[in-house]
Amino acid sequence: MRRTLLALLAVAVAAAGCAKARISLTARNVQIPVSFSEGFFDGDALVLRERYEVVHHFQFERDYVAFNGLMPTKQIEIGDELQSVAAEHEGDAIVNLRVVGRDRGGWSLLTFFLTLCTGGLIAPTYVGATVEGDVARILHDAAAPVADAGPPPS
Repeated sequence: MRRTLLALLAVAVAAAGCAKARISLTARNVQIPVSFSEGFFDGDALVLRERYEVVHHFQFERDYVAFNGLMPTKQIEIGDELQSVAAEHEGDAIVNLRVVGRDRGGWSLLTFFLTLCTGGLIAPTYVGATVEGDVARILHDAAAPVADAGPPPS
């Protein structure tokens, strides 16, 4: 009996280290263009760096509890945060978006017991994501050429 328990414990601990929790960040409800590069589409036109100014650099971090093993990927919506930061700085788009995920570790006692109780099929983990980028505002050419009206009256 003792050998069986030790074997089960060894399998549970090993299984906890095999699988990683997954999260998926989405921005489905954002109303402005979001780009991982310097350019973005505004309607049908490609807006390159020369046609906009960066008005704000932002960064936020979010931490989540996700589950290893057989649990599905956790869906996280960040569109509201992106929309909010763009509106706050009167931006037309988000550019240079960068997302970095990380395993925060922790919760080892809880992880150990859930892993042991489920045979390694389900184990919670603490994961995080850093989201950063730039808010861009399209430059509206104030010095647009005006049709020549001829010489001023004398």
